[in-house]
Amino acid sequence: MVDLRSYLSQNQPSNYRQLSWFRQMARALAQIHDRRIIVVDIASHNFLLDSDLSVKFCDFTESTKLPLDACMETADDGGYTVRTDIGQLGAVMYEVLTKQRCEFDIFKDVPSDISHGSWPRRGGPPKH
Repeated sequence: MVDLRSYLSQNQPSNYRQLSWFRQMARALAQIHDRRIIVVDIASHNFLLDSDLSVKFCDFTESTKLPLDACMETADDGGYTVRTDIGQLGAVMYEVLTKQRCEFDIFKDVPSDISHGSWPRRGGPPKH
């Protein structure tokens, strides 16, 4: 298996393949959230491609497991939420489409003495 970031550095996947990956990623993330997990660290190097180039999530070391009765719409773990997971997934999709990394850092504009992240400010184009 190879990680998605390494694969993209050597290959140009077709539009069909990209859309297939996006569907797989979105479905997998929905299933992960259904199990009350916030992934936290969604990045292209945390996706693996198997022999048929299907994409798989990996590296859940930063993830948060919430109680089964947790409301995922309001769950918040230090600023990480379902929405930040989706934002990070969007950054991965951007990278697949453009081959340029896009930062999605909830601690970027937060003073270092505060331990709770906040939604990134909207600005210009993504920083690479």
